[in-house]
Amino acid sequence: MTDLLCPFSAPLVKQDFACKHAQEIIRRGGSEIACQQSDAHGVCLALHGAIKASALQAMELEDDLLSLPHNVLVKIQYGGLLGLQQLMTDASAKETIDDISTLAFDVMKQFGALEKIPLSGVNQAIIDYKTQRRRKK
Repeated sequence: MTDLLCPFSAPLVKQDFACKHAQEIIRRGGSEIACQQSDAHGVCLALHGAIKASALQAMELEDDLLSLPHNVLVKIQYGGLLGLQQLMTDASAKETIDDISTLAFDVMKQFGALEKIPLSGVNQAIIDYKTQRRRKK
């Protein structure tokens, strides 16, 4: 199960969003989220990959572990999910998501293929998403 690490782990670790298939795994370096269902993991992984590629292109950034700020990856997870939710409901997005897996399956059911998902609005939600800054001690 450990190889089914959730691509949307940031909002799950912080418990801002939820997923019925998420299972927290505690490690020395902190918490990780594993998916308990392989089909759901595959859908989320593919969806995250498409969102990330589109968002990085829109922000004119390269997917480079050495130069890409962690903050951008967090924005992609939060903003991407909120943008998808907004796309599916045609309303202003809520600040939380009750089940990431259901949202991912609904998106794929409605659009049929990753290439058919209109990611321009999702990209804007990612760009507009403001991450919380750490407080200085």
